[in-house]
Amino acid sequence: MTSSFDLIVIGDDEAALCAAACAGQAGARAAIIRTQDKGAPQLGNPSPSCARVPNFVWRRLNLNAYGLHLDPVSARITLFADGGAISTGVEPRATAFTLADEAPSDSALWSSFVDDLRVLSEADLLTGAATSAVLNGADLPARLYEDPRALGAVRTLSGSCAAILDDYFEHDPLKLHVAAHALGASGLGGEEPGSALTLTELFEEDAWRVRAPASGPSVKNALIASCRAEGVSIIDDDLMSISKRRSKYHLVETSADEAIKSRFVMFATPEAAAQQGVIDASSPLSAPGAAVAVLRLKMRKPIKAPNGDDRAVFQIVGDAAELQSARDAVVDGRLPDQLPLAFEFCDNGDIIARTSYCPARFRMDGEWRAWTGQDRQAASARMTERLSKRLRNLSENVAASEIEIFGEGDPNSRASISPLSDVIVQPQRHNAISAAVKLVDRILSLD
Repeated sequence: MTSSFDLIVIGDDEAALCAAACAGQAGARAAIIRTQDKGAPQLGNPSPSCARVPNFVWRRLNLNAYGLHLDPVSARITLFADGGAISTGVEPRATAFTLADEAPSDSALWSSFVDDLRVLSEADLLTGAATSAVLNGADLPARLYEDPRALGAVRTLSGSCAAILDDYFEHDPLKLHVAAHALGASGLGGEEPGSALTLTELFEEDAWRVRAPASGPSVKNALIASCRAEGVSIIDDDLMSISKRRSKYHLVETSADEAIKSRFVMFATPEAAAQQGVIDASSPLSAPGAAVAVLRLKMRKPIKAPNGDDRAVFQIVGDAAELQSARDAVVDGRLPDQLPLAFEFCDNGDIIARTSYCPARFRMDGEWRAWTGQDRQAASARMTERLSKRLRNLSENVAASEIEIFGEGDPNSRASISPLSDVIVQPQRHNAISAAVKLVDRILSLD
């Protein structure tokens, strides 16, 4: 039996669900394939928080009807090796006031820094396409040359994250704090051309993360209900192959021998794409060769959060060189000795930690190999050890741990994917939900 759709979204996180639901709401025939790796521990939502659901999506899907309530995370906090910490909040002027003690020489610049980055992110021509053209040596759109301000912004964003931070700030811990939160999602080192784009996305309004209170429905459950209400077909099956049969259609096959025809196929996250052997390295926001490790620590009893704030998003990083050295290790096919990582506290006291600085494959003696159980244990041990140095009483309170690797390069467990240049892969985005829905709107408008 062959089903036919306008759009198939592959993945099951909030960005994928929002993209599929909005496609259905717009009148498209949409489906979402929620693949599962049955051999891996199922961690559920790999983070207590998600990117903000923008107002235009909230209204289109009438999410109030599902009893959904979202609270912004309280702060972005970075914990340093010397025991110090820096915290920044959603409101720039309040943040500038709190930074006065930690980075007095730079606190007055914070509001203008955030404002400048938001101006860059709002320009239509600066969504990444023009910057990618610069980095790939392609011609820029002619209309760019008619706007000196836009052309200058593209040149700025074609530079590195490190260069922009050096231009604004003197305080090294503050620069490291911003870089860790900006680069940590994608696993970039900060010196790469185009990594400046991570900064503009980090400070977009829709990039501030939110959490659903334990007393109400989760974001994913509300969005699954919205998908059903908008007529989206939800397929829980393993993806076997994607091939191009006609000039306008893809044929997607699942392990249940279902053949699905669709004009567009979209991966809403790079992790969902990498698990199926699809890598898109064309975006400056991509980090080729990287995988993501997510570790859940189940606690015997809750432990105290740093700064007493269990609603924050935390980063742990050692010094300014650590991000780039970790990225260099990934490129070499090695697990970094010091893993930069993010973590959050769950409502039940569990801790979920995440690092994007893992290799998709390992290289030994000039040969590439897949992840093994021993590699997973090593990654889990290094992440737990790093957490234990920042969280008092962690080690004695861990009852169990589970680790999952997203995007590991094991060819034996991948679907058969034909070389398809028009399969859409969204890179790692801080504003993942907003970007995914806007991308769907654009592709559905194509003739």
